[in-house]
Formats: sequence, structure tokens, C-alpha cells
Amino acid sequence: MVRNDAIAKAIRYASTVISTSNYFKDHKAEDPLYLETESFSPLPHQIFKPGWARRPAHGESYGDSYIQRYKDDLFRYYAAGELDSNKKMSAGKMREMLMRDYPSRFSIPGETEIKSWIGAQQTKKKYTKKGKGGSGRGRPSSNYSKGAWEKVVESIVELEPSAKPEDLYKSFLEMHIDENMFPTDVPRDEINNIDKKKIKQKITQYKSKLKKNAKMAIL
Repeated sequence: MVRNDAIAKAIRYASTVISTSNYFKDHKAEDPLYLETESFSPLPHQIFKPGWARRPAHGESYGDSYIQRYKDDLFRYYAAGELDSNKKMSAGKMREMLMRDYPSRFSIPGETEIKSWIGAQQTKKKYTKKGKGGSGRGRPSSNYSKGAWEKVVESIVELEPSAKPEDLYKSFLEMHIDENMFPTDVPRDEINNIDKKKIKQKITQYKSKLKKNAKMAIL
């Protein structure tokens, strides 16, 4: 499916102009400025160290750390909606409730972060079995077959494709607050701990796939 929105059309037009216009030169073109750069050798004080333009870290700007402070409240709001559909709240409404309950705080998570948290709860509900007694209570549901952990990872990435792999990995862990909730095929290391490296690799691969698909839809 080809995108036909304004951004996609602008990118295609720019690509055509760059590839056909005489104003843009490639490395084979003859230009006096190119000749000057061949003989240019920067002085020591003109060389910037790698990462010189990176903004230094300064505290927490957003994300998991803010959500962590209010998870008890969010769970309360979410549980109320599960028990009574009339009390279901959107991410925006939950944020309003937090601002009402904590009027003097400036660390209230944003609507996007709360929406991702709600999505994680819904995904967890989808992939785990509701406890109804018996020997199977609290154990992985039948949905957890071969490749189930990849499906969970993909659902998490799709909820927030722009999030960092580390944050998405934390969401994966938060969805399985009990050891028995993890898919039976989840990767584990030599001492039977969750294999963080393999899961983050899967997250990175799927993020790249989504990015590639979005790019192909434009061109």
C-alpha cells in the first residue's frame, strides 16, 4: 500500500528533484570545492571528539521512572474499569485523575506513557490465563506455544515503536510480574534467568522491520 499523504508526496518529489536536478552533484562531479577538500587536513584543534554534539544527560525527562511512581494509582483506576465498564478510563482521563490527586507534582507521566502502560495491561490479559481455580491457575495459557514470546515482544513494540529497546524490555518484564507467567519458550541463560540479550535483539530487529515497512510505504 502506497502512502499518499502530504509528507509521502513531498519525499517522493524531493527524491525526483535530487536525482534529476543539475544543482545536486555526486562524488564524481567536477567542482572546485571538491578539489580543495582533497588537500585539506584539519588541525588538532579543529577535530571534534566522537559524541561532541550529544546533549549531556540531566535527570529523567520522561518514561518508566515516572510511571513507576504512580503504578498503584494506575492499577486502581484500571481495576475499577475492569470491574465496572462504566468506570473505564482513557489515558487522558487517568492523567487528569493523577493531576487531581497530586496537584503540586510536576512528575505526572504524559498521556503517551499512560497509554503504553494501558496497552501493556491489555496485552498481558490477552496472553495470560485468568485464574479460575484448578492446577492451571497462574500458569501460562494455551496461547503460549512455540514462538509465543516473540509475539508478545512484537505486540509491545507495536504499541510504542519509537521507544528505546531498554524501555521496551522493561515493559516485557512488567507484563510478567510472576515467574509462572512467562511463556514456556522464553529465552533463558545458562543459570535459567531471562536472557535479556536475546529479547533485546528481537526488539531491535522488529523495530527495524517496522521502520523499513513505514519507509517502503512512502517510496
